[in-house]
Amino acid sequence: MTDCFGRERPCALGIEEELFLVDGSTFDAAPEFSRVVGEPTAELKPELFECLVEIATQVVPDADAALAELSRLRGELLARAEPFGVTLYSAGSHALARGADQPLVPLARYRKLAKLLGDGVSRQLVCGLHVHVSVPDWQTCLRAFEGVLPWLPTLLALSANSPFAEGEATGRRSERAARLLDLPTGGTPPVLRSAADWENATAGDQGRRHWDAWPRPGYGTLEVRVLDMQTDVRRSAGFAELVGALVCAAASAPTSSPSPADRRTSVCMSITRTSSEPSSGRGQASQCRRVSSFCVASSQSSQERNTGGVPPVGISSSLTARSERRPVSRPSANGEFADKPSRVGSHGTTPSNARRHVFASGMATCTCSPQTSCR
Repeated sequence: MTDCFGRERPCALGIEEELFLVDGSTFDAAPEFSRVVGEPTAELKPELFECLVEIATQVVPDADAALAELSRLRGELLARAEPFGVTLYSAGSHALARGADQPLVPLARYRKLAKLLGDGVSRQLVCGLHVHVSVPDWQTCLRAFEGVLPWLPTLLALSANSPFAEGEATGRRSERAARLLDLPTGGTPPVLRSAADWENATAGDQGRRHWDAWPRPGYGTLEVRVLDMQTDVRRSAGFAELVGALVCAAASAPTSSPSPADRRTSVCMSITRTSSEPSSGRGQASQCRRVSSFCVASSQSSQERNTGGVPPVGISSSLTARSERRPVSRPSANGEFADKPSRVGSHGTTPSNARRHVFASGMATCTCSPQTSCR
């Protein structure tokens, strides 16, 4: 096991954003990673599908530096994509693309995952925001790990940005979170009392863990993976700062070993880990309902206090989305929606510029440039 704890100053940040490559005219998913990126680098990496790409920052000290680095990387990726008629789309899910239609990146680890999941691999067409926070040693990392875990449902509720998938309103604020539960290592992580527990849980595969938070000794960090991908790059930087503060506060707690957090509550992952229908079979719906309601109410009231009662566009409108399943309209060539859908959320308008705003109906999501913001 490679142990790089202490290599960077405590609480330094590293951020990974997963983005969709989409056709610049139709906004359909574009399986163009191999052409747009070519040979992967430390900053531009493949994901499961050819229509996805991950950008990874250098180590940065704070949110301002994170914003500058993410903006630079988004800009460089966009410059590579545009000659191929491709642009970038940033959210936790693509509202219209079907995973079964998307080719996989031809790498051994993805073939292995596809063999394990079978047809279910197509459900993993989702994107997340991952934040690494450096810690000085194993003991501190494990203390921070347990201290952060109770906050994961709140982080997910605040970041939820994937209510639509495969042409439908899914009834979840974060469809991505539900789909990650299909993975053998998805969802709430197991209890870790020592580095030996971590080695047993990773089973010799340090990198391919999908739990919502996980020690990463190879980077010297605690990684928090629970967040949906954000449309606005400023929100990504803001969440990085928030996660960094939570990890550092937990790391500086008294040195006695913390009691393991309640996995039964955390596994609910707030509003998104169960369908709104109790009969959906996702399990634990009754246990989660009170936690979910609290998280939604807390996040909404906080946002409304800060915006005069009007939820801001982007993730908050997905938080307030209704739970009905409903098809999502596709923009026509001129950017107008032929049959304008009724609003799903409390802040949903049908935009006229499809190059800037891809999908309406409440989510107010837009394609991303280095400094994009939905207006």
